[in-house]
Amino acid sequence: MTAMRGIVALLSACLLAGGLGVPESAAQPRKIQVAIPVAALSFGPVYLARDKGFFAAEGLDAQLTVVESGPVATQALAGGQMDVIVTGASDVLVSHAKGVPLIAVQTVTRQTMEIVARRGFVEERRLTPETPLAQRLAALKGARFGITKPGALTDTVARWLLKKAGYDPIRDAEIVAVGGAGSQMAGLRQNKVDLIIISPPIGPQVEHEGYGVVLIPPTDIPEFNEFVLNTTLIRREVAERQPELAAKMVRALGRGINVMLDQPEESRRALALHFPKIHPAVFGVSLERIRKRLVRDGRMVEAEWRNLMALSLEAELLKRPLDTKEGGFWTNRFIR
Repeated sequence: MTAMRGIVALLSACLLAGGLGVPESAAQPRKIQVAIPVAALSFGPVYLARDKGFFAAEGLDAQLTVVESGPVATQALAGGQMDVIVTGASDVLVSHAKGVPLIAVQTVTRQTMEIVARRGFVEERRLTPETPLAQRLAALKGARFGITKPGALTDTVARWLLKKAGYDPIRDAEIVAVGGAGSQMAGLRQNKVDLIIISPPIGPQVEHEGYGVVLIPPTDIPEFNEFVLNTTLIRREVAERQPELAAKMVRALGRGINVMLDQPEESRRALALHFPKIHPAVFGVSLERIRKRLVRDGRMVEAEWRNLMALSLEAELLKRPLDTKEGGFWTNRFIR
């Protein structure tokens, strides 16, 4: 018996030495670094892709990090600290304009960002969410906008809204970098800012706690109805040299998107663990708002990019137009 065990051990050692002992499917999962710029429900598909094992099913061990702003996430991706990020689509345009070799491979959500106002601000200016949009925009003069970071999508939208209202973003308002979701909520609560631009569940939660109101939902702004918001972004070298890895990441995130679309109750239970301070009733409302802005599998269309580029030009985020045809800074090639 001892001799037989020795023979088996010897044969196993020989097979391993020849690379035949461990099937590829049993190999250790590949670690990848994933980043999002803020902890918001609009990034729900990313949480679900990790928590539901969709990355693992592709042989990937995804480590998720919240990095507080889109520009920070983009820099980390370009520098190789991250393998994939889901971030504001304006970061894609800015990177492309600067010649940074990144490419968008999926859209996660269309525009979900709400303009959330401090209650004192709306009371002083006699505004409600039902006030005609032109009047709500006119009331932005002199407002203090809380954004994540200069150059982030929150900054772009704030500047664009002010210009849409006929104001100069520098002379007629104050744009203050305050950081992530928690800091933005604190800014409203402590009267340090008047308005924040953020996706649910923050707006509904602020309303629930009584110190703010969703003054302008994205559905009130025609330009936002076909407008890419959050996209999956990778380095171009990965798309070209490691297409299988790119496809795996896109498939995992696509399954996260589709679960939110097809299984709202299961998604609510899973995602609620990441937002324990959000009231259950608020969470349900917020999830429905996000679900209406999801795109199955994350497939993109050029019109969304044209609208985003127009906004970015008006906000002076871009100095000149970019070619929005597929194959430049975005592609659907990894979506099956």
